[in-house]
Amino acid sequence: MRINEVILEGANMTAAYKDEKTGYWTYPGAYAKDPDVEAPYLSNASVREILSTLGLNPDFEETPPMPIDQFIGASTQWLKKNIGKRSEPEEPTVTKQPGSATMISGGRPEGYFNQVIMQLNQVARKTKEKYPNLTHIYFR
Repeated sequence: MRINEVILEGANMTAAYKDEKTGYWTYPGAYAKDPDVEAPYLSNASVREILSTLGLNPDFEETPPMPIDQFIGASTQWLKKNIGKRSEPEEPTVTKQPGSATMISGGRPEGYFNQVIMQLNQVARKTKEKYPNLTHIYFR
C-alpha cells in the first residue's frame, strides 16, 4: 500500500442520495463528471474551519451526509450576515517543533471565507436544481 492511498489531505463537497435497496449513499455517474457542479477542493483543515464557521459539525470524516437544504440554509444565513464584511486575512505561518515535521500555512487573503462559502453555496444550489434526486451533501 502506498502512503498516498492512506493519507487524504483534502476534501470536496459531494452530493448523494440514499439507495433504498442497498442502504448506501450514492450518486449518478453523470453527476460525478459534471463540471457545472464541481465544488472546490479544500484542505481538511479548511473544510473543518468552514463547517465550524457555518455552525455545522466540523468532524466531516465521521459525520453522515447532511440534507442539502440544511447546508444551503446555513451558508445563505452566514453570507447574509456577512454582506459587506470580508473575512480577515491570515498571514502565513511556520510551526517548527523538535522531533516533528515543520508545518507551513500559506495564509489566506482577505475575504477567503466569503469567497469559498459563496462557491459552495452556489454549487449546492446548482446541484439541487440540476439533480433533484441528490438530497444530501457530505465532504470527502
